Amino acid sequence: MAEKSFVAQYTYIDAAANAVSLFGIITNGLLLFAIFKDPLKCFRNSGTYFVINLSVSDCLTSLFAPVFDIEIYITAGTYSIFKIFVVWLGVASLLSLASISVDRYLMVAYPFKHRILMKGKVILLWLTTVWVVSYVASVLTGFFGWRRDRNHVFTFCGIIIILTAFIYALTYHKLRQQSRSIALQTSIEAGAQMMRILKDTQFLKTIIIIACTAFVCVVPPMIFFQISDLLGFIGKDITSRKIFISIFYINFAVNPLIYILRLPKYRKTFYLVYCKRRS
Repeated sequence: MAEKSFVAQYTYIDAAANAVSLFGIITNGLLLFAIFKDPLKCFRNSGTYFVINLSVSDCLTSLFAPVFDIEIYITAGTYSIFKIFVVWLGVASLLSLASISVDRYLMVAYPFKHRILMKGKVILLWLTTVWVVSYVASVLTGFFGWRRDRNHVFTFCGIIIILTAFIYALTYHKLRQQSRSIALQTSIEAGAQMMRILKDTQFLKTIIIIACTAFVCVVPPMIFFQISDLLGFIGKDITSRKIFISIFYINFAVNPLIYILRLPKYRKTFYLVYCKRRS
């Protein structure tokens, strides 16, 4: 029986998935441009570079991820290349999120060492390592076979998410300890430290929300595809597959909105760049 055309198989679920991908391209593009303009001069720190890296990987993932939905309309070789590229971007996104958690923990637990250590060359080496490790994971998946090693990649991503959550818990515990210690002091310096802790706590809670979003959007599709492979019905239940893929795309689209809603400096920057009228 002849294959259906692309138009015949294109459903409202495909439209929703592509809309989410387009939304991710727009939101991350706007975020990157706003950080580049930086009218408040407040984005010159290590955390910002990791946020930029996360936004770049999310934007590219949103751009190329829909290739999974057009598998039967392109050659096998081209599909394999795109598949490796998308896995590379997806793993880089999760490693970028983990990098933010480690950077935030070092900033809270060892502020002086962090200030000395986290300079340009160290950050560049760190970001390069993120992309190299992600690339190796994607190439191994393509080399050994997507069906057989997809579970390995999913397990690797799951471990990243769990470790990220653990580091955030440690950071939050450290901030609580510092807050209780400073609360016993009455000096002006103690007040300034308390303000810093409040800002760090607000940013940490924001990143925790992003991590929770990643967990909700990434883990269920992982479980679905693993169970589907195990039971052998992944090719039969196309609708469920597309729904879980759409959920997966959400992870790469909503982070800029969370920044704007939760963090004043991001909100003010967006207002100055996109909303304020110039005379």
